[in-house]
Amino acid sequence: MSNVKNPPAVIWDMDGVLIDSGDLHYYTWRDALGEELGLSLTRSEFDATFGTDNFNTLAQFIGRDPSPQELARLAGRKEAAYREGMRQHVHPIQASMEMVERLHERGWKQIVATSAPRENVLAMMDVFGFDRWFGAYVCVDDVARGKPAPDIFLKAAERLGAAPGACVVIEDSTAGVQAARSAGMACLALLTTHPAESLQAADRIVESLAGLTPDDLAALANGRDRVKMG
Repeated sequence: MSNVKNPPAVIWDMDGVLIDSGDLHYYTWRDALGEELGLSLTRSEFDATFGTDNFNTLAQFIGRDPSPQELARLAGRKEAAYREGMRQHVHPIQASMEMVERLHERGWKQIVATSAPRENVLAMMDVFGFDRWFGAYVCVDDVARGKPAPDIFLKAAERLGAAPGACVVIEDSTAGVQAARSAGMACLALLTTHPAESLQAADRIVESLAGLTPDDLAALANGRDRVKMG
């Protein structure tokens, strides 16, 4: 059992942290861009954008800011295909699920904060039953700016009634780590989608949450565990 008396709030990114979804996101973006614009998309090009919202992702792919009509058409097609394939091709990340459940059993505040659109979050909650652990979420539709701006994480802290300095963000992307630090929050980075050298702003970088305890997360929030691999 954890001996944490005043536990921090834990803010979870979704893709690459709670669910293994990178392959499906890549294939659905590749197909949408190829069929709509005749563009090819390599996996390395996609990986460089993982963790950002659809506007910034699409801007990187096409080399300019998309018009509202382009964004609605291309991202809408991509996300519809993603949700259709979610049940078959997306899976929860086991070590993360085990940590979520332990924190839930101990009464810690937890929330999902993601660059994904609302429909994707709701689909995830439904497909994997995550609503039994998470009573709230924040998505890109709830804020003016997506990651790497801190808006999503600050909104998550507000919804939990927690001070930013009392929060730990669990992320996997460069943009997400930047957003957490800009929000004044501790950050634990997972090596699920990005290399360690791009996540150095995190307080701690780990392969997965396997072997970590709630006390480890509390140590991050209290500033006792800074920038190390483990």
